[in-house]
Amino acid sequence: MKKVLVLVLLFVGLTTFAQGKREKMEPEEKVEKVLEHMKKELDLTDKQSAEIKTLLEKGAKEREEKRTQLKERRESGDKLSKDEKDSLKKEMATKRESIKIEMKKILTEEQFKKWNEKFEVREEKIEHKKEEKKEKIKEKKAKKRNEEK
Repeated sequence: MKKVLVLVLLFVGLTTFAQGKREKMEPEEKVEKVLEHMKKELDLTDKQSAEIKTLLEKGAKEREEKRTQLKERRESGDKLSKDEKDSLKKEMATKRESIKIEMKKILTEEQFKKWNEKFEVREEKIEHKKEEKKEKIKEKKAKKRNEEK
C-alpha cells in the first residue's frame, strides 16, 4: 500500500515537473490537487476518494522521506553507484505497478481503463523528457570537450 502511494506521488511530482515550471507546493497540497483532478476526470464516489486520498498521502510521505535521504546523501558528496541507481529504478517500477494494482482495486473497470490510459501517456512523456535531458547533457559535455581542445 505504501509503495503504491509513493508511486502515485512520484508520478504526480514527475508529471507536474514535466508540464513545465511547477509551483512549490507542500505534499498535502499536491495530494489535494491530484485528488480533485481525479474526482473530476473519473467521477469518483466519496468512498473511492477517501481510499485514493489515503493512498496518495502515504505515497507523499514516503516520497518526501526518500527525497530527503537522497538530498542529504548528495549534499554530503556521496553519489549513488550504478548498482544503487539501477536498484532505485527497479524499486520505482515496482511501486508504479503496485499503484496500478491498488487503483484497479479501488476504481471501476471503466474508471481504471481511463486512469490507466492517462497514466501510460504520462509515463511516456516522462520517459521522453528524461531522454531529452540526457541528450542535452551529452551535448554540453561534447561542447565543453571541444572548447578545451
